[in-house]
Amino acid sequence: MCALFRDDLDPSKKAGAVLEYILEDSSPSTEAVRTVSATVADELKETSVVMSSAQREKSRVLFLTRDSTMLEEGSSLRAHMRTVAPSFDEVHIVVLATIYEAKKATLRDGTNMWIYTTGAKNALDHFFATPRLIREQLVFADGFRADVVVALEPFVAGLVGLHIAATYGRAFQQHVREDFLSEQFDATHRHAFILEKVAWYVLGRSPSVCVSTQTLQEQIQKGLRRRSAVRVLPHFTNMQVRTPAQGETSDELFPQFSFVILFAGMFDADNTFFRAIDAARSVLFSQKIGFVAVGDGPMKKACEERTKLLGVFSQVVFEKNIDRFAAILPHADIFLCTDTDQASDDRVVMAAAAEVPLILVENQFRRALFTDGEDAFLCPKDDTVCISKKLTQFLNTTGLRTQFRANAKDIVTARITSDPERFRLAYRSTIESAFDPMELSA
Repeated sequence: MCALFRDDLDPSKKAGAVLEYILEDSSPSTEAVRTVSATVADELKETSVVMSSAQREKSRVLFLTRDSTMLEEGSSLRAHMRTVAPSFDEVHIVVLATIYEAKKATLRDGTNMWIYTTGAKNALDHFFATPRLIREQLVFADGFRADVVVALEPFVAGLVGLHIAATYGRAFQQHVREDFLSEQFDATHRHAFILEKVAWYVLGRSPSVCVSTQTLQEQIQKGLRRRSAVRVLPHFTNMQVRTPAQGETSDELFPQFSFVILFAGMFDADNTFFRAIDAARSVLFSQKIGFVAVGDGPMKKACEERTKLLGVFSQVVFEKNIDRFAAILPHADIFLCTDTDQASDDRVVMAAAAEVPLILVENQFRRALFTDGEDAFLCPKDDTVCISKKLTQFLNTTGLRTQFRANAKDIVTARITSDPERFRLAYRSTIESAFDPMELSA
């Protein structure tokens, strides 16, 4: 496989060889890249690369990802990496982006985190662009900078990560944050069948695998032909939200309403506000029932027009600042979450910790955390009828809301880490398990 990464091969021949190699072994891919100039040599040259873990208390980690939201200042992935960075001596992140997303310089975030990008017109270019960037930016006279290589997705990032780890004799760990075996994955990824083949190829060769949920852990462990270390990644959410005092209502913040349905998310091209307001329309029969939408974006005007079309505009309050979510949360009677990304998962955990009953569009994380009808209501992605029925049931059953408040809070406080230092220690331990995965998984 190393021959496929040689720079002296014609790019078109190399791309074809890579794809043929993967398919031949029952796996392929779909991503790409071109390198970007920037150097951290001057910033790092004073620290010896050859210091082993015996000399250094913390590891140096190289993360590889195809998720270009890492380049966005306010993204949940960027915030996550910023949270875990203090756990390590150095954090280097290579984003395998498109040619249009690539940055022309290395991004410095904090004191010990650097973000690089390689940009390409097609997926297969990443197989030689990324190793080249690694040689230029992270290989010094005394060796390769990182102690461990971590791929955040088991597709192209995983293939490239395996090669880099083998080239420099470093530990490798594969993360799986998305359920590539689900129907939702098939529906949202054009080449889902190929990506699944690639994922199993990568996972079968990864001595250390970390996944986002216990359900995914069981599925992957069952699918692997040989015994591998499959661990569940620790999950962190800031749950410092004031719990409503007994008898406290929404009157303080929304005096016009006696019952508040809370929605939060960005009003962009992927927003799910239409789905949420269409489902809630049937319960907005009383002027005392309000719908509070927290968030902003280019589609906000269209969302406002939608409420007018449905005849519920007077009962909908738009709060522009998404950072106000935590302050508004204690005044909500129900949190309706139709988004399914990581940021929305964090809001779900915050709502549960604040004892706000939940009606959720299901995803892998929520199915693993909650039980439908016991601590939350879960509905399929596009099923507005299900959401509408659950809202009606909540409105008519006070005891159910009380049950959900207590049960959901107990679950998230028991299973989700809210102490940043505790989370960092758990995350560092998980990453460093790559040094001896079988021993630490026993």
